[in-house]
Amino acid sequence: TRRSSDLTQQAQALARQGQGAAARNLLAQTEAALGSDMTVELWRQLAGAYVDIGDTPRALAISRELLARSPDPGVGDRLVYASILLKTRQDVELSAVLQQLQDAHMTRAQRADYGSLRIAFTLHQADALREAGNLEAAYNAMAPVLAERPDDPQALAARARLYSAAHDEQQALLLYQRILQRDPTDIDTLIAAAASASALRANADADNYVQAALKQAPDRKSVV
Repeated sequence: TRRSSDLTQQAQALARQGQGAAARNLLAQTEAALGSDMTVELWRQLAGAYVDIGDTPRALAISRELLARSPDPGVGDRLVYASILLKTRQDVELSAVLQQLQDAHMTRAQRADYGSLRIAFTLHQADALREAGNLEAAYNAMAPVLAERPDDPQALAARARLYSAAHDEQQALLLYQRILQRDPTDIDTLIAAAASASALRANADADNYVQAALKQAPDRKSVV
């Protein structure tokens, strides 16, 4: 199990370095070695690794194969499957799975995972509306999440992206800074903050964010 986990991490590292073919080969070898002995945790890691290297079809195939092994998959298995659907942006199927899980009996940890998935899905829908240019609808979609979790980093980031789309980079940058106060190593937020600072012509600040991002991920060829 530890060996398999290490191999999936190695594959993800290869993908980040641009060695996609080598990453796929390594994951295929891992999958073949595991066979029918794959645990839910390894299922999550392997499917997630396929997502990370850009092989969405294989990620979905693995998830569906493993879910089909049981005539009545448990809540934990379905939550893992929902997380893969979220990563691969299978919105219609994810919406149905979340609806099925809504009234299921869950442990406290499972309920927390469910809530995180629901919020991430809502924010993804808001992002899609924003990208389509419907800023008002995007805000209305995320409003319940903002009210429920006003300090949630995902919600703050989605709101910041909305401000950027509305050409209010000052407000966007303030929100990114709030996120970075809690997690100064968040690469995606550092990159977004750099873009907002650059748009405001705060070049020194933008460079600081870029350098901080590069420090976290030195193997990334470009951060902006």
